[in-house]
Amino acid sequence: MPTPRPEPVHVHELLREHWGLEGALQRLPGENENYLVEGRDGDRAMLKIADASLTPEQLEFEQRMVEALHAAGLGLELPRVLPA
Repeated sequence: MPTPRPEPVHVHELLREHWGLEGALQRLPGENENYLVEGRDGDRAMLKIADASLTPEQLEFEQRMVEALHAAGLGLELPRVLPA
């Protein structure tokens, strides 16, 4: 069973508590809960709330793939991981 979709107020709380970020949220498509966060200063970030059924290895694989695409220099706009 997939993880239930969080309420926007909880997403805002996560952003403030773990990354000190505030901004407008826009839900993005995907298997997980993905949100574009647009700050008042114009900075953009993406928050991914992974389904609880995913293993740490699966999440790490996704992160490594995105980093490999960054390293390839393809000019794609891709998210970077911000440690909590």
